[in-house]
Amino acid sequence: MKLTIKQLIAGAILALLFIGCSKAPITGRNQLIMVSPSQELALGFESAKQVLQSEKVSTDPVKNAQVKRIGQRIAQTTEALHKVGYQWEFFVIDNDEEGNAFCLPGGKVFVYTGLFKYAANDDELAAVMGHEIAHALARHG
Repeated sequence: MKLTIKQLIAGAILALLFIGCSKAPITGRNQLIMVSPSQELALGFESAKQVLQSEKVSTDPVKNAQVKRIGQRIAQTTEALHKVGYQWEFFVIDNDEEGNAFCLPGGKVFVYTGLFKYAANDDELAAVMGHEIAHALARHG
Protein backbone atom coordinates (compact mmCIF):
# COMPACT_ATOMS: atom_id res chain seq x y z
CA MET A 1 0.00 0.00 0.00
CA LYS A 2 1.39 3.37 -1.02
CA LEU A 3 0.63 6.38 1.20
CA THR A 4 -0.20 9.73 -0.32
CA ILE A 5 1.38 13.01 0.79
CA LYS A 6 -1.89 14.01 2.48
CA GLN A 7 -1.97 10.78 4.45
CA LEU A 8 1.64 11.23 5.56
CA ILE A 9 1.00 14.81 6.66
CA ALA A 10 -2.17 13.81 8.51
CA GLY A 11 -0.29 10.99 10.24
CA ALA A 12 2.53 13.33 11.25
CA ILE A 13 0.07 15.86 12.68
CA LEU A 14 -1.73 13.16 14.65
CA ALA A 15 1.58 11.84 15.97
CA LEU A 16 2.63 15.32 17.12
CA LEU A 17 -0.70 15.88 18.83
CA PHE A 18 -0.49 12.52 20.55
CA ILE A 19 3.11 13.02 21.68
CA GLY A 20 2.57 16.60 22.84
CA CYS A 21 -0.66 15.95 24.69
CA SER A 22 -0.24 15.64 28.43
CA LYS A 23 -2.06 16.49 31.62
CA ALA A 24 -1.67 19.97 33.04
CA PRO A 25 -0.08 19.57 36.48
CA ILE A 26 -2.61 21.64 38.44
CA THR A 27 -5.87 21.30 36.54
CA GLY A 28 -5.44 17.70 35.39
CA ARG A 29 -6.81 18.68 31.98
CA ASN A 30 -5.26 17.34 28.80
CA GLN A 31 -3.45 20.01 26.84
CA LEU A 32 -0.89 20.24 24.09
CA ILE A 33 2.51 20.94 25.67
CA MET A 34 5.37 21.05 23.19
CA VAL A 35 8.22 21.73 25.62
CA SER A 36 9.47 19.75 28.58
CA PRO A 37 9.29 21.18 32.11
CA SER A 38 13.08 21.66 32.11
CA GLN A 39 12.95 23.52 28.78
CA GLU A 40 10.12 25.65 30.12
CA LEU A 41 12.11 26.54 33.27
CA ALA A 42 15.16 27.47 31.19
CA LEU A 43 12.98 29.66 28.99
CA GLY A 44 11.51 31.33 32.08
CA PHE A 45 14.93 32.09 33.57
CA GLU A 46 16.24 33.46 30.26
CA SER A 47 13.11 35.55 29.74
CA ALA A 48 13.40 36.97 33.27
CA LYS A 49 16.97 38.09 32.53
CA GLN A 50 15.77 39.82 29.37
CA VAL A 51 12.92 41.58 31.20
CA LEU A 52 15.29 42.79 33.92
CA GLN A 53 17.70 44.13 31.28
CA SER A 54 15.05 45.88 29.21
CA GLU A 55 12.69 47.25 31.88
CA LYS A 56 13.30 49.68 34.73
CA VAL A 57 12.92 47.95 38.08
CA SER A 58 11.13 50.11 40.65
CA THR A 59 13.06 51.36 43.66
CA ASP A 60 9.86 52.22 45.57
CA PRO A 61 10.35 50.42 48.91
CA VAL A 62 6.62 50.37 49.75
CA LYS A 63 5.51 48.80 46.45
CA ASN A 64 8.41 46.34 46.45
CA ALA A 65 7.66 45.24 50.02
CA GLN A 66 3.95 44.87 49.26
CA VAL A 67 4.54 42.74 46.15
CA LYS A 68 7.16 40.61 47.91
CA ARG A 69 4.97 40.07 51.01
CA ILE A 70 1.92 39.07 48.95
CA GLY A 71 3.98 36.99 46.55
CA GLN A 72 5.71 35.06 49.31
CA ARG A 73 2.37 34.14 50.87
CA ILE A 74 1.06 32.89 47.53
CA ALA A 75 4.33 31.00 46.90
CA GLN A 76 4.23 29.33 50.34
CA THR A 77 0.69 28.11 49.73
CA THR A 78 1.53 26.98 46.21
CA GLU A 79 4.56 25.02 47.36
CA ALA A 80 2.63 23.45 50.25
CA LEU A 81 -0.12 22.27 47.93
CA HIS A 82 1.69 21.45 44.69
CA LYS A 83 5.42 21.10 45.49
CA VAL A 84 6.48 22.73 42.20
CA GLY A 85 9.93 23.68 43.48
CA TYR A 86 10.04 27.06 41.76
CA GLN A 87 12.64 29.63 42.77
CA TRP A 88 10.17 32.41 43.47
CA GLU A 89 11.23 36.01 42.87
CA PHE A 90 9.06 39.12 42.79
CA PHE A 91 9.81 42.31 40.89
CA VAL A 92 8.06 45.65 40.45
CA ILE A 93 8.55 47.24 37.03
CA ASP A 94 8.47 51.04 37.02
CA ASN A 95 5.86 51.72 34.34
CA ASP A 96 2.77 53.67 35.40
CA GLU A 97 1.15 53.24 31.98
CA GLU A 98 0.95 49.45 32.25
CA GLY A 99 -1.67 48.14 34.68
CA ASN A 100 -0.65 44.51 34.50
CA ALA A 101 1.43 41.68 35.94
CA PHE A 102 2.83 38.40 34.65
CA CYS A 103 4.57 35.27 35.90
CA LEU A 104 7.21 33.42 33.93
CA PRO A 105 7.83 29.69 34.20
CA GLY A 106 9.92 28.97 37.27
CA GLY A 107 8.26 31.58 39.47
CA LYS A 108 9.58 34.93 38.28
CA VAL A 109 6.70 37.35 38.96
CA PHE A 110 6.59 40.90 37.57
CA VAL A 111 4.10 43.58 38.61
CA TYR A 112 3.92 46.92 36.79
CA THR A 113 3.51 50.06 38.92
CA GLY A 114 0.47 51.01 36.81
CA LEU A 115 -1.43 48.12 38.41
CA PHE A 116 -1.43 49.95 41.74
CA LYS A 117 -3.89 52.47 40.25
CA TYR A 118 -6.45 49.65 39.94
CA ALA A 119 -5.59 47.40 42.89
CA ALA A 120 -6.81 49.39 45.88
CA ASN A 121 -5.55 46.97 48.54
CA ASP A 122 -3.53 43.81 49.19
CA ASP A 123 -6.46 41.54 48.39
CA GLU A 124 -6.96 43.01 44.93
CA LEU A 125 -3.24 42.87 44.18
CA ALA A 126 -3.12 39.28 45.45
CA ALA A 127 -5.99 38.34 43.12
CA VAL A 128 -4.09 39.61 40.07
CA MET A 129 -0.80 38.05 41.16
CA GLY A 130 -2.49 34.74 41.99
CA HIS A 131 -4.16 34.71 38.58
CA GLU A 132 -0.84 35.25 36.81
CA ILE A 133 0.93 32.65 38.95
CA ALA A 134 -1.83 30.15 38.13
CA HIS A 135 -1.03 30.54 34.41
CA ALA A 136 2.57 29.50 35.07
CA LEU A 137 1.54 26.59 37.30
CA ALA A 138 -0.88 25.32 34.66
CA ARG A 139 1.92 25.59 32.06
CA HIS A 140 0.04 28.01 29.85
CA GLY A 141 3.37 29.24 28.49
